[in-house]
Amino acid sequence: MNAEARWIAAHAVVVVLFARPALGDGVEFRSERSGYSLTLPDGLVRIPQEMVEEVKAVMFSGEGAQIEYDAAFQRGESAGWFTYPYLIVQVVRYEKEGVKRQLYESEFADVAKDLTNLDVEEVVDQVVQPEFGEMLSESSVSAARLDVAGRQLTWSVKMNAEGIGEVVGNIFGHFGRNALVQVMYYSMADELPLYESDFVESAGSFQFDSDNEYDDSLAAAPKYPGPSGASLIGVVVVTMAIVASRRRRRKSKSMSA
Repeated sequence: MNAEARWIAAHAVVVVLFARPALGDGVEFRSERSGYSLTLPDGLVRIPQEMVEEVKAVMFSGEGAQIEYDAAFQRGESAGWFTYPYLIVQVVRYEKEGVKRQLYESEFADVAKDLTNLDVEEVVDQVVQPEFGEMLSESSVSAARLDVAGRQLTWSVKMNAEGIGEVVGNIFGHFGRNALVQVMYYSMADELPLYESDFVESAGSFQFDSDNEYDDSLAAAPKYPGPSGASLIGVVVVTMAIVASRRRRRKSKSMSA
């Protein structure tokens, strides 16, 4: 994986929009800006966008600041924002990453390979401020599973976060005409069985709008396609765990003061 892929691999941390009342069962979230829809699990609330922007500014260094998120949701707000479990939608626009076209089907496997071979801790060292990166340990990424016909990529990440414990992220990537959109669900490892079926069902509801869905007529690479764009879209979840750990550690200090 080249240098571009390594820093782009930082693309998956915090996300948010304005806080809203709890959403009912089966409510559809629609993104006009990015052109997709998603049915949400029961009882979620939106996380404020200003909170995520603040965390990004403090937590990331260099190219990590270029992360783009469309929406984030969690179950209630009484325990504070970024409380597990939560859902984050990340958008990786091909053109923004230097690929001025739709990815070819033949490049999907390269994206999956980049993710499977990813060294999460190396990525964290490169794009996350040291004080946050040191909160993570024992990070690992699963082998990415690719469904070429369905234009989907699924994978997961595990990590231990200081003051939190083992955290699991399940990621469902969708290749569209203009972007790769990843629906990411984070949970404490021991609580995952309580929410996993709802999350998987929600991920299965994802749909691109007609203007943004993958164009089958452009799926095949030309005879001389030029440089591959796949390595530029080597996207990985880095660490929402850092955010929660930072928040809890501050809370503990204030209680002991």
